[in-house]
Amino acid sequence: MTADRQLQAFLRNIALQRQKGDSLTRTGRLEDAAQAYSLSLSLLDEAIGSLPASLIGPGSHRSGVDPKTASDAAELFGSRGGLLRRLGRLSDALESYRLGADIENRYHLPATYNRANAIKLALITGVETVEQSVPELENLESVLAERL
Repeated sequence: MTADRQLQAFLRNIALQRQKGDSLTRTGRLEDAAQAYSLSLSLLDEAIGSLPASLIGPGSHRSGVDPKTASDAAELFGSRGGLLRRLGRLSDALESYRLGADIENRYHLPATYNRANAIKLALITGVETVEQSVPELENLESVLAERL
């Protein structure tokens, strides 16, 4: 199986666990939902652990990483942020969204999921004010205008 097909299978399994958690949440089975979300999160963390180190964190750069890998990484961090939100781990979710947003920005990806969620969650949790978020909001506006 190619690496891309393997990743897609991995992402399907992660999505299935997330959907199971969402279903269990709707029926009030919160403990079981948390277990499904936690399983999905551990799978995501495994996938993120296999990403090139040059892609993530301080001093990271664009060289040596293709845009498809960067796009996949941003998607993984976005999925991770969503799961962490469901588990009530908002500061961890914000960190995950910010890592995904950093990748979206550095690789000039058309996706804005992480950027939008990082801004929204920072505002909702009170980590940032609207005034503090202006640079990120302007960046997001610019990316969206460019896409349109």
